[in-house]
Amino acid sequence: MPTVLRPQSGLDQTREDDAREDHSRRMTVNLSVMILCLVLLGAGLFVVDGLHRAARVQACVEAGRSTCPIKGPPAPALPGTN
Repeated sequence: MPTVLRPQSGLDQTREDDAREDHSRRMTVNLSVMILCLVLLGAGLFVVDGLHRAARVQACVEAGRSTCPIKGPPAPALPGTN
């Protein structure tokens, strides 16, 4: 028995269009959320690295060492210690 093809009604076509738009929107939102998560992960790693470096410098200073890797402008010389 041959298969009879019937034309899609306007309602069926609208449902397919809505499904395509919904899928496209979900993909866009998923990509946006993934990018946001990666940015937050990178920012978190940056902060943790900074805190780790600060803790190492603090431990060095507390140990009384004079060669600690402190970044920034050099400390001014004390008067009379040329």
